[in-house]
Amino acid sequence: MAFDREAAGESGGPDAAARSLARDARPRVGLAGLRPQTLEAACAAVAAEGCEAVACRQADRLFALLAAGALDLVLADSDALGIGPGELTRRIKAVAPQTMALVLSRDGAAAAPVQAMRAGAYDYLQEPVSPEELRERLRYALGARRLGLAIRQRSLQLAFLSRLSGTFGASLDLHHVLRTAVGELRALADFDLALAVLRAGSSGAAAVVALTPDAGAVELARDRVPIERSVLARCPGDGQPRLLTELDGAALSPDLAPLRQKGVRAILILPLLSRREAVGAIVLASRRADAFAGADLDLLRHGAEHLASAVVNALLYEEVKALSARLVDDVRARTREAIEVREYLESLLEMAGDAIITVDPERRITTWNDGARQMLGYARDEARGTDLCRLASGEGASEQLARIIHASLAGQTASNVETLWQRKDGREVSVSLTASPIPGGAAQRGGVLVIARDVTERKRLQEELFHSDKLASIGQLAAGVAHQINNPLGAISGRAQMLLRLSSPPDADFLREQLGKIRADCARIADTINDLLGFARKTETVKQPTDVHAVLEETLEMVAHGLPAAGVRIERRYTDRLPPLLASPNHLRQLFANLVTNAFDAMAAGGTLTIATSLLPATPDRPEKLLEVSLADTGVGIDPEDIPRIFEPFFTTKPPGQGTGLGLAVAHRIAQLHNAHISVESNPGSGTTFTIQFPIQ
Repeated sequence: MAFDREAAGESGGPDAAARSLARDARPRVGLAGLRPQTLEAACAAVAAEGCEAVACRQADRLFALLAAGALDLVLADSDALGIGPGELTRRIKAVAPQTMALVLSRDGAAAAPVQAMRAGAYDYLQEPVSPEELRERLRYALGARRLGLAIRQRSLQLAFLSRLSGTFGASLDLHHVLRTAVGELRALADFDLALAVLRAGSSGAAAVVALTPDAGAVELARDRVPIERSVLARCPGDGQPRLLTELDGAALSPDLAPLRQKGVRAILILPLLSRREAVGAIVLASRRADAFAGADLDLLRHGAEHLASAVVNALLYEEVKALSARLVDDVRARTREAIEVREYLESLLEMAGDAIITVDPERRITTWNDGARQMLGYARDEARGTDLCRLASGEGASEQLARIIHASLAGQTASNVETLWQRKDGREVSVSLTASPIPGGAAQRGGVLVIARDVTERKRLQEELFHSDKLASIGQLAAGVAHQINNPLGAISGRAQMLLRLSSPPDADFLREQLGKIRADCARIADTINDLLGFARKTETVKQPTDVHAVLEETLEMVAHGLPAAGVRIERRYTDRLPPLLASPNHLRQLFANLVTNAFDAMAAGGTLTIATSLLPATPDRPEKLLEVSLADTGVGIDPEDIPRIFEPFFTTKPPGQGTGLGLAVAHRIAQLHNAHISVESNPGSGTTFTIQFPIQ
């Protein structure tokens, strides 16, 4: 345990302890103003959790340590420090907002914990407290801190991998992909030079490409190195990065040996694998032997996996373009050579992990690689000769694919178009496709090259990231909404104590009034907890053809029954023959219920809620039809400065105790899960209109 040097009468200045603590990576727990017995129990609990205890007696010393960023958690006795629980918490959070605060006091009044929690305290302990309870409360607080840090770290990793996947797959130009990779990898590793070693087609050799200016100055291998002598032959099949140090006595492969010219002392090799076979490697070199000691090798491995797919596709795309042009010019004079080239091309296509498909001008499939078979389940003979648009899932996706192929036949290229395809077994696959024209000569009519990547896993990672961010936001803001539970709890406690102190039985009307208020406070607590649980719960969307008008009527019946709004008139403006929407009925009911409830709350003095539906046709800028639902009220409206924040979790313009700020956040999330767009228009004093536009497939 570290003791306060100044409080103990030792020298060293007010910042000496903070500087000492800053050098320790362990979490630090400040123990301020505790009685000897309580201090001893707290120190034992902190040590058992692998943390360091920092004890101080005076409030000034506590705030000096907080200002220096030396404490992660504080357990403070407000009575000993001479500061009330609420004021002590407020001052701690003002100096160090990220530090968790646990307040200890002998004040048994119901208002004391409420004030502390309102100010941002994580927990409130009332003296006397047993060593066992103190140890348990500290253990929970430190566990919550570790959980929050772990969730944040996982969220950052998922976000980084998701961004890498999108960045690497954004281009089919090999040099652009490699240059982009170097820029992204600098966020994960410290290096001076970067090289790429790539398979040179089917020649059985490897070529070296400089990726940084310093690497270009190195005398690289002039001739291609045979695969069996290159670094590719030494790349592990599991894709794990390989770190080379102590290079003075190391036997480097011929393609890496020239790096010694630049005084390189450490080399990190990232294999680029396709079907567990190395198609290339990214080589990062540094003049410092310990340059890669702090690198996250697991993230580097995942990044190399995403990069490998992009490199294979870029290599294949370049080969396809070059070989297709050569076939057009030489098809009559060099039939045998054309056959050999085609066999080579097909072998390249089979190496790709993505689906690579070519179609003729009638959209009939002519080439179907093994990646397509694995992704969609159809054998090559089953797929050839069929219409590519039959793979699309749904009429809207089929029309979209037909437009893309038509545009490619006219010479245009479509990149990174996300859509849904259907496997042979009926399951849907999310794909990102690129369509490019294949030029036609005198002997062939041309066609379209389609490269489709399965992004189902990336979609899942994005949903997991969304869920992790949501949990992190709840962890950070839970203390901020604690007063919404503590306020009604304090009111319930106060009324119960008042009834217990009555000297004679109260009359029935007075008792009924008090019990009614207690029941209302309990309902407020239940609503807050249900909103938090509903927002944190991970959502599974099961979609089916849904009648939007029927869902709206069910929602109105439910909300109007549960929350009657006197003087509110509902006007329906439904479009006839509205097509069914592929959606989750339960989620739609929740979305509409949140919007209708907000409208009722905004019209406490009465008004009109107008619900309208319409079908918007497709346009040249928007290929799909839209089903639009709008809800317009004549309530109090929303201030313009609040509109950008209304979909943020826990943001509310309602008075304290009348809303958790989760309703519109949940509505926005449900709209996103249905690929819908939700917007709002409002004028203070005259009303608000929410509009949701669902794409029709």
